[in-house]
Amino acid sequence: MNLLELNEISVEYQLGKNNILALSNVSFSMYPKEILGILGESGSGKSTLALTIMRALPKNARIIGGEVIFNGKNLLNLSEDELNSIRWKEISIIPQNSMNSLSPVHKIRDQLRDILLLHEPKLDEKEVINIMEEKLRLANISEDVLDKFPHQLSGGMRQRILIAASLLCNPEIIIADEPTTGLDVVTQYQILKELKNLQSAKGFSMMIISHDISVISNTSHRTVVMYGGKVVEIGPSDSVVESPLHPYTRMLLEVQMEISKKTQNELHSRTNFNKPHKSVGVNFTHHSGCPFVQRCPFATEKCKTEAPTLLKVNNDHYVSCFLFNK
Repeated sequence: MNLLELNEISVEYQLGKNNILALSNVSFSMYPKEILGILGESGSGKSTLALTIMRALPKNARIIGGEVIFNGKNLLNLSEDELNSIRWKEISIIPQNSMNSLSPVHKIRDQLRDILLLHEPKLDEKEVINIMEEKLRLANISEDVLDKFPHQLSGGMRQRILIAASLLCNPEIIIADEPTTGLDVVTQYQILKELKNLQSAKGFSMMIISHDISVISNTSHRTVVMYGGKVVEIGPSDSVVESPLHPYTRMLLEVQMEISKKTQNELHSRTNFNKPHKSVGVNFTHHSGCPFVQRCPFATEKCKTEAPTLLKVNNDHYVSCFLFNK
């Protein structure tokens, strides 16, 4: 049974006189107690996807099609009051920039209390403090931070506070949007390990959004690969990494593996894939054809005019590419 379903979601931004398509017919499901990775470069639509689920898009964005089904309800049809009863309590988010996400003029205690009391107004002060301290301990940070301001804390500590905030109301889904951005390698590893342990212990579902294929492969059960606002590959994370199907996923993996010449040579031998020589930015205004067509070494005329659909290749591994249409 699916906990969350996205069906044909399309979102556009208005920039001046132009309408920019940021998501185009995005569809996938999320299962209970699953860690789902969303992988793609900056500008692929990952964060727009998270904001769409939370119904927190900026004013210049609008959802032009599709539905987001959570526990049988279409979130796109709910009133603001109905949404507020779901945000943080049933679906919470760990935003990617901890300094911008926390108020600089309020202590951590006040910020966590406000979130908690918004959804649990009948709690007394002792209960509130107990819950805040419990969630901070779960996020591996001392309750001493409650009397601190954000600027008095390190980036890793602020990120752990956001993790604690996401846990306050025991949600069913936590969306972690680039949860380790700007952190040193050791702190990144610690936070990802803690997130994975928390998910396993508490049994919530988690969506991890990242541009780093190693982050996704080391934490998620399944991976959704996005490019140019579209889903190009979905599959078990091990399968996506070990046997990537879409040329874009292969390119991402090759770039990741360049740290080891030996491993890179093995990748070339296994996939028979040549890295594109030209670098072309994501084409946000591309309304027809494959979004990867300008960078793909296998592109044909058909790729320029027709959009491939997700095709099941083996087991639970899907790809959107004409190379697999037989």
